[in-house]
Amino acid sequence: MRAKAKRGMSRYLKTKGSSAFKIQITSMVDMFVLLLIFLLMNYSTDKYIITASKNVNLPESISDMSSDSDKVVNVIVGRKGIYLEDEQIIEFQNEARLPASSIDEKDSSFLPKLFETMDQVAEKVKAENPEVTDKNFDGRVLIQADRTLPYDLIRKVMYTSMMAGFSDVRLAVVGK
Repeated sequence: MRAKAKRGMSRYLKTKGSSAFKIQITSMVDMFVLLLIFLLMNYSTDKYIITASKNVNLPESISDMSSDSDKVVNVIVGRKGIYLEDEQIIEFQNEARLPASSIDEKDSSFLPKLFETMDQVAEKVKAENPEVTDKNFDGRVLIQADRTLPYDLIRKVMYTSMMAGFSDVRLAVVGK
């Protein structure tokens, strides 16, 4: 009886040394390749080339920005007012204070005058490009905001821009 047990144990030890279980890494490699391709497709090294407004002191950042600079609407939020490209839309009463007439009564984050102007720009882009419709319009806006301005003001500009159809909102910064 003991001899049979010894033989059975020796067979067990021989098979235990050469494990029948092998790690299958093929699917894991496939997963990492797909993840790598996804990350590479969503990363770009293009940069905006912009000229900052004289009355705007941009914040500094080490992040990288990418996109087409040709199709971007520039909104400048300076210490004296809000500008769309070079046209002043809203003039501040005091330094960085929105006049009460420029804020919507029902929605305190909405700036109707900025919305109307940006909506006109969006309609102009749609009229110039017949293939662009309300559904596939991917408006891009670049906000140049002075670093001393309160975030609440910048948030209102971002909110209004998004309401006008400009869903791709970027903030301009100066690289370190």
